[in-house]
Amino acid sequence: MEKKKIIGIVSLGIGIGLFIFSIISAWILTPEFMKLGEDYWPTVGTPGKIFGYFWALSFPIGSILIFLGILTRINVESKRIMIYLVSLLVLIFIIINIDIYRSSLFFGIGGILIEIFLIMILWYWGKNRVFLEKEEKIIGDLRIIGYLFLALATWFMCGLGAMVMFATNADNIALFVASTETQKNMISIQYKIMICLIIGWFFISFSYLKSNLITKKRKE
Repeated sequence: MEKKKIIGIVSLGIGIGLFIFSIISAWILTPEFMKLGEDYWPTVGTPGKIFGYFWALSFPIGSILIFLGILTRINVESKRIMIYLVSLLVLIFIIINIDIYRSSLFFGIGGILIEIFLIMILWYWGKNRVFLEKEEKIIGDLRIIGYLFLALATWFMCGLGAMVMFATNADNIALFVASTETQKNMISIQYKIMICLIIGWFFISFSYLKSNLITKKRKE
């Protein structure tokens, strides 16, 4: 087996292992963290904090390793892989270390940009669809349905962080604690977000499964 493919398999295996670790670790940490919140970390000492940091990074690093492992296995040129790796690490580092306490302008501009991106996706999908074969149209339609549900999840996230829950506003924390109805609404929105995310990711992953089946069929 080629050295590059071996590296790809190892990277893929470590990435999947990190995914599994993230699930098991969350299961271990959740009960005590729910009781103490951020006050939990001083109780676990340095080893516990290292474990916590490793858990926090396990999903993003695992995702990158799986992505790079697959690229390596299918013989994508090394230079392009390095560009992807450096870009992803820089972006994730910036996102993890970003510290914005409160900024309605940030959420407003971010929401507008997401709407623009969604309109662009729908517009170019519609323009391109008429030139596709029947099976390719189905694949594209499945992905669009997935994107729409991800967009809907984004909309509910706005409802959680901004209008109507304002969970990012420190002044509202006391209201969340005091109002049972507000707590119910916030929990309801969180469930709606997860449902939309599951449905969206399902349609997107199913579109890639459909694409793979079509490719195999054409090779026969």
